[in-house]
Amino acid sequence: MHRITLPLFVVLAACSSSSGPGSSSGQTAEGSGQSSSGDETAKSGASSGTAGIASGTTAGAAGQPGTAGSGTSDASTTAPGALSDAMAPYYGDGAVSAVAPTPPAQWVNVTANLAGMPSECGNTEYLTSHPSYDMLITSVAQHGLWASTDGGASWKQLWPTAGANQITNRGTSILFDPDHAETFWESGIYNGPGVYETADNGATFAALGDSHHIDSVSVDFTDPQRMTLLAGGHEQKQTLYRSTDGGNTWTNVGLNLPGGTDFCTTALVLDSQTHLVGCSGYAGGIDGVFRTTDGGKTWSPTTTLSASGLPLWATDGTIYWSLLYNRGLIKSTDQGNSWTQTIPYGTLNTGHPIELPDGRIVAVGPMTLMISSDHGVSFQALGTAMPFAPNSITYSPYRNAFYIEQFDCNNQVLADAISRYGFDYRTP
Repeated sequence: MHRITLPLFVVLAACSSSSGPGSSSGQTAEGSGQSSSGDETAKSGASSGTAGIASGTTAGAAGQPGTAGSGTSDASTTAPGALSDAMAPYYGDGAVSAVAPTPPAQWVNVTANLAGMPSECGNTEYLTSHPSYDMLITSVAQHGLWASTDGGASWKQLWPTAGANQITNRGTSILFDPDHAETFWESGIYNGPGVYETADNGATFAALGDSHHIDSVSVDFTDPQRMTLLAGGHEQKQTLYRSTDGGNTWTNVGLNLPGGTDFCTTALVLDSQTHLVGCSGYAGGIDGVFRTTDGGKTWSPTTTLSASGLPLWATDGTIYWSLLYNRGLIKSTDQGNSWTQTIPYGTLNTGHPIELPDGRIVAVGPMTLMISSDHGVSFQALGTAMPFAPNSITYSPYRNAFYIEQFDCNNQVLADAISRYGFDYRTP
């Protein structure tokens, strides 16, 4: 099948270290302690019943695949890497049909029924789009994941049968399986388990092992069994968990990072033995990107530049990584062995760049979205001024629109937490 996923622009997690002096994201740090609520949520999230919005195989499914979508995938045509914030979307031949006319090229509030929902600091800190369905997904702290299948006009909770097992963390990343349309992983900080997996497109979830307070999750998709995972601990030095049994158990391979490293929290699995992790933050110490080729037993620095936010592994194999405090962008064309800084301070805000179906790169600038047509060498303004400095961004070819989100540290979802901007990438 030809399938799309929409990676998003993330300045890491709510209250993370990726914002700081000079950053316009408005985030604040809350410290690096372990989550205190790990025993409040059951380790197993399995639940009977189905959620109509969650499964592409049930009545009331979460939208239907576009002309390039289906419920299965041909692994031989799947781009290498993860369909996630770390990996570029897989668009196949690009023949994705929009399900509705392109919205106006202006920012429109699509928070809808989420507005005012009781929550906490980091209330809506994550937003992405499903690779196979017309389905936006956002995290609402304390209330799980919510999905929209009408472009943001309304939102419905995933896993509504969860009861006390509902996801309560503040979502930080979602990772879609390139070969199984119904499978994805979620990571989050504070409030209970830090990594969840669903095999039924969000109808039910299972908490994976005893991981807590997690900024990112990455999976080895070169292995059909999905055994190797990495999960980066939130604002904790030398805390990077690795699993070789699908997430049932975890080992802290962050202890093998050189002493004195900063927070090493954004993980990228290239294969079962080759991993990257970005290190930066306010704790002080050694920043950069570290690489292992032995499953985390040893790590070598490949740059000392302060990699921050989730990386983009583009469809041409290039890896892009934002720098802390709006200091620019670096890229690697040799799987993280070496890096070149392409963008200096002040052009882009710190966070995760995304790739459009035609290969152009989009990131957030100080005022507008920014777009690159030369593989990240230069960026130009795209569209009108954003209504706020977003924490994350995604693009939906099903809706021909960008979506951005923000959060604050009050106890309810903002009235203008999510906004949409119409943009058809096919139009010059």
